[in-house]
Amino acid sequence: MPFIKKVAGVSVSKKSNRLTSLFKNATKKVMQVLPAVLMGALVATPVLAGGTDLLAPGDANVGATLGSDATIWKWVLLGEAATAAVTYIITKKFSALGGIIILSVFINVALLIAGY
Repeated sequence: MPFIKKVAGVSVSKKSNRLTSLFKNATKKVMQVLPAVLMGALVATPVLAGGTDLLAPGDANVGATLGSDATIWKWVLLGEAATAAVTYIITKKFSALGGIIILSVFINVALLIAGY
């Protein structure tokens, strides 16, 4: 008969504690091995590395919509300026104003590099 211990009015069997600790140890070992198995599966699958550009057909549409002479850029710049002004007025901090300006410059440079 297994040893039975009373804890706060509940009977706990020592045998069930052994099974619980065995399960915890097995789970810990599986969690240690799982990342290596997943990385091995990714490396062994060359299908994930190859492929075609699925967004290539839409590149012409984006260029036509967001070309360098499009009026959308005027609205984007106006929206950036308005956002910077409202942010400064609400927070009264030059760092917030500077952050919005830096973000605007970054977006414009990134889009110019992308060719739009």
